[in-house]
Amino acid sequence: MLNHTVKSFDKEIAHLSDEINRLAMACSNQLEKAAIAFDLMDKGLAGKVAKDDEKVNVLERLIEDHAVRFLAKRQPMAVDLRFFLAAMKIAYELERIGDNAENIAKGVIFLKKRPDHGIVKRIVDMTADCRSMLQEAVEAFLAMDADKASAVWKRDEGIDESFKRIMGLVFDQTKGPCVDSFEDGTQIVLMARCIERIGDHITNIAEDIYYIATGQNNLKQIMMKLDE
Repeated sequence: MLNHTVKSFDKEIAHLSDEINRLAMACSNQLEKAAIAFDLMDKGLAGKVAKDDEKVNVLERLIEDHAVRFLAKRQPMAVDLRFFLAAMKIAYELERIGDNAENIAKGVIFLKKRPDHGIVKRIVDMTADCRSMLQEAVEAFLAMDADKASAVWKRDEGIDESFKRIMGLVFDQTKGPCVDSFEDGTQIVLMARCIERIGDHITNIAEDIYYIATGQNNLKQIMMKLDE
């Protein structure tokens, strides 16, 4: 974490870091509950997850207000400026993760029956992978670890592959004439797409962390070159 001779800077940065950690944990819990609701076909729990999204929205607004006030009051420079600008972006990405978790929960409510076990397992595993990615992103943020942020970014490839496999499974199971099967299949694809988007938001967070730590806003280009 950043250290300064002016201790009030350290206090503000630590406070904002704690707020981002709280927001990330709220999003992770929301995603976990959405996965449990899907696994158990618990429409009551799914409804609670959807309602909980307002708490995430409130936390995101608090972080934005905190960062804006600090920028106006202190006019930070260099790494401090990067930190507060990126913190607002990270809070936005986390809020979008919460929105997608809410949409997953709403999808559970619309399903007519519990999907095939294989599909359920892949959806649940995919959400667990995203939660693990998010936890590692938080750790990278708190430590300002550029290498760990890069590793988080790389993990999104696995999320994309999981989405493709789920698409294939759903397609195979909705070839018949059953309307309910087709409608449920469409809903599952939308839910899996939400999880895939969560992975994208986490990679954006990783890019923001890399920017704070290094001053370079090109993590995506660096990682793509390494894959060539």
